[in-house]
Amino acid sequence: MEFERPNFVDGHPLLREKMNNLTRDIFRAINIRTDRFISQTKSPTGMALGLNLEELRQHLAIKRGGGGGGPVTIAWAKIIEQPQYGDPENFLLPNGRSYYTLRLTTSDYPIYAAGTSYVDDSLVVFPDADGRVYKSKGGTGTPPVQSGHQPDTSPDYWTVQEELKVEYALGDKRFDLRRYTPWFPVGQTVPIIQDASAVWYIWAAMTYGGEDDEASLRWNSEDGRAMACYS
Repeated sequence: MEFERPNFVDGHPLLREKMNNLTRDIFRAINIRTDRFISQTKSPTGMALGLNLEELRQHLAIKRGGGGGGPVTIAWAKIIEQPQYGDPENFLLPNGRSYYTLRLTTSDYPIYAAGTSYVDDSLVVFPDADGRVYKSKGGTGTPPVQSGHQPDTSPDYWTVQEELKVEYALGDKRFDLRRYTPWFPVGQTVPIIQDASAVWYIWAAMTYGGEDDEASLRWNSEDGRAMACYS
């Protein structure tokens, strides 16, 4: 079915326009015209956009052309950490986290098992498959002293490892990433690309929500939807 102009009809006029523009931007950015990739939903608590990544994955495997006609190398990664507001209730930016942490889907680390004896330089994820990667250190004796020391609370025995980090919206380094919508949840798999400067981006359209003034668009990470915020 051919994609038609999005038409949110509920809510504040500025919010309706921003949500409609967001949908159009996503479709233009990834050059699609069918409605099976993106769904629009309305409810008493607000509006949301849904992205079908399985459908999109098949589409991207076919359309890989980049800007200027050059090839685009697409990798797939899982969201391990999403951005965080310093003040989630008021969507304020100071402090918090202004980036995504991602892990390539080709990576495979064991989940930390309490009570297990790990030798030096062992890599594990904690607390589950979507957790951060830690490397063991300082293990001596039999068993190594990492046994019984939980990775996230034992820096003398475990070191958190650097992973892929996305700090900017696709092709736009001007603003804090938290000012863009949508956000992608922990555990979701997303397409990523790397520019000539080795900077990683999530290969998906994001709409800038504006400054902290009346009707700025912000992402509510708890509800998984965009909201118009009033000062």
